[in-house]
Amino acid sequence: MTEQPPSRRPYARPSAPPSHSPRLAVAGLLLGVTGLVTGGCSDDHEVTFEVVGANGTKTAQNVSVGVGFGTSYDSPVTLPYAKTEPAPDDVHALSLYADAAGADGAITCRIKVDGKTVAESGDSVHSCHVETKGLGT
Repeated sequence: MTEQPPSRRPYARPSAPPSHSPRLAVAGLLLGVTGLVTGGCSDDHEVTFEVVGANGTKTAQNVSVGVGFGTSYDSPVTLPYAKTEPAPDDVHALSLYADAAGADGAITCRIKVDGKTVAESGDSVHSCHVETKGLGT
């Protein structure tokens, strides 16, 4: 049996030009609608996380900032420290944790939402931690 060129094999299907399937159109539509629903709404609130040293404390060894399920870390940090993050109305929690550098370090943690203090720890030796349910307002 003689072999035929690949394009003439009886079982080979001719290739069709690419077409845009209805599934692709529906997927694009869904992505667009999702973008309008989620991305179209901007974060409504400005959250400021602050750590301030007391009794001469000038450095925090670690700072952890949480908005909802997201957490960011900074280390080491010069005090006073402030970080601003956006947060939507329906955020489930805000948190701030810091460790003072040095055995005698005293620090204060504070969370502000739209300029208003919603959580604050007093001067704490070694570390501070504050958190809120939702926006804490």
